[in-house]
Amino acid sequence: MLEKSLVMGFENESGKKFNLRIREIKTDLTKEQINRAMDAIVSNDVFVTTGGKVTKKLGAEIITEETTKVEII
Repeated sequence: MLEKSLVMGFENESGKKFNLRIREIKTDLTKEQINRAMDAIVSNDVFVTTGGKVTKKLGAEIITEETTKVEII
């Protein structure tokens, strides 16, 4: 089974990295949609981390993982 996730990286007020992972994303997600979502997260103070508010976006990755179930006898 293939699963796609979006990992968005941000920096918080203390300068530390904060990652947000969203599983089971749309297969046709565009970079414009990702940018808009990340801009909204930063500008609307959606998340407050232990290091403070999220202050800027650092980058994003779409990760594809393949899982193979193994039958145990």
